Amino acid sequence: MSGLVYVEGKGFLYHSWAESFTGGRWVAVDPTYNQLPADPTHIKLLEGHLPEDMAPIIAIIGRIKMTVTETRY
Repeated sequence: MSGLVYVEGKGFLYHSWAESFTGGRWVAVDPTYNQLPADPTHIKLLEGHLPEDMAPIIAIIGRIKMTVTETRY
């Protein structure tokens, strides 16, 4: 999966992470940030790993604007 992930102090960054089939369902996992499951700051924009899968996101990288209005823990 590819999309955006929020990193404290850096904002939203383009990022890719994986899914694992466990317990009868697919679960987002992020080995980069050692998250199982991946936390809710992961915003999926597309699935795939081939260049043609990723092509649609190229047009929007650097053009997306987001504002965090509230966080709860």
